[in-house]
Amino acid sequence: TMAEILREAGYRTGATIGNHGYLGREFQLDQGFEHYDARRGSPPEWYRKANVITDEAMRWLTNHEFQARPFFLFVNYMDPHHPYNPPPSAVAQFAPDLSAAQLTPREEAFFREMMMEVNVSQEPLDEDRAYWVTARYDGEIAAMDGQIGRLLAYMQATGLYDETLIIVTSDHGEGLGEHLSLGHCFRMHEPALAVPLIVKLPNRSAVGVRTARTSHVDILPIVLDVLGLDRPQGLAGRTLDELDNAPPREVFATKAYDHRMRSFPRPLNQLQSVVYRDDLKFVEYPAAPPELYDLDADPLELTNLATERPEVVGDFAATLKNHRSASQRLYDLEAAFGEDGEPAAGEDLRNLGYAQ
Repeated sequence: TMAEILREAGYRTGATIGNHGYLGREFQLDQGFEHYDARRGSPPEWYRKANVITDEAMRWLTNHEFQARPFFLFVNYMDPHHPYNPPPSAVAQFAPDLSAAQLTPREEAFFREMMMEVNVSQEPLDEDRAYWVTARYDGEIAAMDGQIGRLLAYMQATGLYDETLIIVTSDHGEGLGEHLSLGHCFRMHEPALAVPLIVKLPNRSAVGVRTARTSHVDILPIVLDVLGLDRPQGLAGRTLDELDNAPPREVFATKAYDHRMRSFPRPLNQLQSVVYRDDLKFVEYPAAPPELYDLDADPLELTNLATERPEVVGDFAATLKNHRSASQRLYDLEAAFGEDGEPAAGEDLRNLGYAQ
């Protein structure tokens, strides 16, 4: 892991975690961390809010001396995520007309029921509900953004900011009714897949916007390259220089088959695989028609070109087959999640809204 590589290179390693359901120690994601704080939150949320995560991150930075030893800190915010319960003040800039009653916190079960209506029953959000959900989601992003800003301001005040490599990204976005999708883990459209990747280099050594399509597999190569550390053999992904100068590549994304969704209708209960190539995006299912979109001409993914371009679909399908053959399988999914079982953390995942 990144933490193991950096710890071996002499870095202090710490993490403060919002999503204790998927990032708990039982998944062994604490490998390489000297400090790994993945405590629960308090109802109605089952995760700690952004202000608490920032407080804990600043506490860890304050309690360590870094002049003689560099540090790696992983900060995991969970707020832009159901249940959408932002501070009312954060929503006002997006929807000043919402009443106090509309801004009161809701339990996870409330949003879970709404997600079942949209994703499973295929009942679209009406205009008022879509406005309400979007405003609350935007408010959560704004509140988290403010807490990230508070952490960066602390780093500037303590002299840590300039020489620190800072990366901001997300594990997923959120459907807000588009394509009859609300939340995430259901479909592989851009609202769920298109996430930011912001890299602040040490000492502002470069600024600008890169247009090359990136992937989370690029993060570790970027970090190791910027820090001047050796890159493990066979590591996927590209450095910033490679993103600038290497030929365009295909980028892959996958939603694994999930036994917890086995009772859902197709294609929600299926493995879903995506390939990006230039402006084209291909979505493959084991037992549902494929999808092909031209994201430049059709950024909202409204027109499926799969039936019009069967030769392109065939080429993408072959690409996915080759990719799977060339990829190292890390574990046997069936052994880990049998038909009659579920992960040990099943109760945590239900509380977080990932399972019923």
